[in-house]
Amino acid sequence: MQTHTVLPGECLGSIADRYGFTHPRVIYDDPANEALRRARPDPNVLLAGDEVVIPDKKVRVVSGATGQRYHFVVDRQTTWLRLRLLNPDGTPRAGLPYRIEYQGQVFPGTSGADGSIVHEVPPWLPYAMVYVTEHGREQQYRVALGYLDPVDDENGLRQRLRNLGYYVDVPGVPESILLQYAIHAYQCANELPVTGRADTALHGKLLTEHCS
Repeated sequence: MQTHTVLPGECLGSIADRYGFTHPRVIYDDPANEALRRARPDPNVLLAGDEVVIPDKKVRVVSGATGQRYHFVVDRQTTWLRLRLLNPDGTPRAGLPYRIEYQGQVFPGTSGADGSIVHEVPPWLPYAMVYVTEHGREQQYRVALGYLDPVDDENGLRQRLRNLGYYVDVPGVPESILLQYAIHAYQCANELPVTGRADTALHGKLLTEHCS
């Protein structure tokens, strides 16, 4: 048994892959990670500096007769890239052709009725390029995978509000002021109590709208 300190860009899936586990829940559900589960109820969103206990692997022994053929199923969790393409008014950008590129591979597709893009990716992948074509013009997005911080962390809050178009970087304006303005705007747009401060109502709405 050993302890792994989470680095920027790591998620439980990539950590499990690094240590040779096919399913990250084996690590997350281990009794030694009770403190981690309390702090990070979503196992897919960790914060750099979190400590994850890596349990010892258990050897499974299966008996069988010689000369026979056996079929074994590996419990493996799939890692997904999930995006939603939205217009400034919040309506989905549906039916748009796109392609996802990484490691020299290209995967084409069409955004769903809700503007969604869902694609399986390797758990260790640091980023993917997403190209979307609309009205004959191609837009390019560099999607960092595993870098989303928990919603109750200030940077995680900023990340989600930026992705949703509420947080805008303005040179010379302190980040704390920009975040307060973004929170205020988001609360107004979503009929939440307008306080300009993060609270449980804001966190809950963001988790619903941002997917994680």
